[in-house]
Amino acid sequence: MGRFRAVDPFFSTLLMAECERTAHKIAMLPALGVKMTKLAVNQAMEGRGFLASVQHNLELMTIFDTTMSPEQEEFNAIRHQQGLRAALAWRDARFKDL
Repeated sequence: MGRFRAVDPFFSTLLMAECERTAHKIAMLPALGVKMTKLAVNQAMEGRGFLASVQHNLELMTIFDTTMSPEQEEFNAIRHQQGLRAALAWRDARFKDL
């Protein structure tokens, strides 16, 4: 939701309201029907390769999170020396002109 709010607060509010309406509708349905529908949707997604994509992404994120880059080393050095606020300012300044 934070990404939507940053782009358009009005859209974010509408989106949250619609999500809540949908959640209330689902909550009124028989639990067994919701469970069976969820299983069917999950099986369909798995059949289209969704689960493999999620697993592949997890592997990539694990590599990303455990590999140190020069930028990450610089960020960590600034964070240790000057604090998190300074490190975040350094990170954000790199994208200021984009």
